[in-house]
Amino acid sequence: MAMLRMIGVFVLLSVNLGGGFGDAAAVATDRGDGTISVEIEVEAPGAAIVAAHFIDPGDGQETRALGARTGDVFGGIMELEQANLVVVFEAIDGRGDSLLSRPVTLLELGIDPAALGTNAPTVLLVEESADQPRFSPEIERGIWIAVGFAAASLALLAYWVAGPKPTPARGDGSSEEE
Repeated sequence: MAMLRMIGVFVLLSVNLGGGFGDAAAVATDRGDGTISVEIEVEAPGAAIVAAHFIDPGDGQETRALGARTGDVFGGIMELEQANLVVVFEAIDGRGDSLLSRPVTLLELGIDPAALGTNAPTVLLVEESADQPRFSPEIERGIWIAVGFAAASLALLAYWVAGPKPTPARGDGSSEEE
């Protein structure tokens, strides 16, 4: 049952890492003691060995080897600290050449924010109605004041550019208007 769940998550919530890597996905469950159990999979075509580097910015790094699964897919189940860690995959081919993936977070890999003990910020799309104002009256007043100052500035600029020009003086000290 867990394998079917992981396959479903891998198909639906996978992130393409690009470069020499394909898709990657993860599922986590909160263990309740400040740790999470994470099942992670990554596609690494041509790799003989794949490692996952879990980085907690400002704290440290933990490296875990992933086992070969089907085809070019590598994965594993491990216990990690309950945090949105940054993950960098490293694929090593048969010649010993190494390739690193771009860094992704556990949340980007599809882990449920509830497993990390947090809730992801929700984005609410609110339908705008005529009786519901977009801004508070104070903000709307500030916007209109800013628009008024901008219009006044443009009017002064137009007057300065197109306004009266001084007349050039003649060589005898009189102006052309005389």
